[in-house]
Amino acid sequence: MTTTSHERTGRTPGGYRAQRDGLTRLRRDMGEIAISATTPYRTVTVTVGQQGELTDVRFPTEAYKRMTPAELSAEILAATVAARAGAAVEAARLLAPMARPEDAEDVDAGRAGLTSILPAEPRTAEDVLNGLAH
Repeated sequence: MTTTSHERTGRTPGGYRAQRDGLTRLRRDMGEIAISATTPYRTVTVTVGQQGELTDVRFPTEAYKRMTPAELSAEILAATVAARAGAAVEAARLLAPMARPEDAEDVDAGRAGLTSILPAEPRTAEDVLNGLAH
């Protein structure tokens, strides 16, 4: 069974505003996602943001100095893949209470913005009366 936009917003402007406030909190929390992953031998630690973008690379030990460029590259890539997976899990956890599964997948995949999961703000009776007066 699918839900309509009115059912998701509580059919009232107040329900819409409450959901919109929740979406604002969600956007803030999503923007604060920072997930780190370290390779098994602590060669490298990487941190990624919400979209999986690399934001930090650290070398906790000096083991990287004894590695070939190809080995070091493989370690960085492995840590990045793990961190991106963690960021996707965290984003899905944050989105779960606010969105239908298909909305969460679209937002997570970058196919839709967070505001696209909500309809346009519903018109109140006051809005309609004001429109008729002009």
